[in-house]
Amino acid sequence: MFLLRFTNISHYHNISTFHFKGCLLSEDIEAFRGKALGSIVHHADIDRGRLFKPSLDLIKCSCCGRCAVSCRDAGYQAISLSRGGISIDLDKCTGCGLCYGLCPSEALTPVGVNV
Repeated sequence: MFLLRFTNISHYHNISTFHFKGCLLSEDIEAFRGKALGSIVHHADIDRGRLFKPSLDLIKCSCCGRCAVSCRDAGYQAISLSRGGISIDLDKCTGCGLCYGLCPSEALTPVGVNV
């Protein structure tokens, strides 16, 4: 399942320039394997009263649409792209983080929201 998600992300982001926690991802998946293990916690330790939802910096946004495509493909439809730019419906957003993980200009940043 992880490799399937990794493959899908590569459709939206040029894999040769994708960075994850200081590791430049390349054709070699071994450089990436295990990097998220330090972030794994027991389910009882997860704060279920807080989500992280995207905040858009219009100055940084290049309107490439990667966030909107990834959100649509993930089934949420919380981000839309039109001639007026990017718009985010925070009521539809689940806080998955895919959008700000794919943004090449780092225009989307996570902001904590109490549930």
